[in-house]
Amino acid sequence: MTPPITVIDKATCTRLAELTRETMAAHAAGLGLTIKGHNSTYDDLTATVKITFVVDNGESHPVEAEAYRRMADSPVVWEIEPDDLGKTITLSGNREMIIAGWRSRARKNNILLDDPNNGKTYTTSDSVVARFFGRKQNVEVVTDIGSLFEKTP
Repeated sequence: MTPPITVIDKATCTRLAELTRETMAAHAAGLGLTIKGHNSTYDDLTATVKITFVVDNGESHPVEAEAYRRMADSPVVWEIEPDDLGKTITLSGNREMIIAGWRSRARKNNILLDDPNNGKTYTTSDSVVARFFGRKQNVEVVTDIGSLFEKTP
């Protein structure tokens, strides 16, 4: 019989997190979900384990892929299309990358690219992807500054 836990330390928190993720993964797989484990926190009496459930749709970055689809439908600075997700582009000579998603918190390099040769994920800007497909900047030119403001009587 395992002795009861009286104080939670780092090793105990790590083991609790592993047990929780293993148990939840078995149930999540039956529902078509995968689990992403995150950092756990602890003090002397409590342990907090963060678990994220993600729909398993075969994409390497499902949350970022959905963000890419949303951004492609909105008026962003460069024209990107929802259908570009999963397409292969060639960068830096002969380096082929697969468009995997959109990093919504990134200001500049907001496109995720997967390298099928080494399994690593890289980032680039939306302008690089748009230029690869021969698209231009999606910006309206305002010639009459007064048309931007409503006139009140």
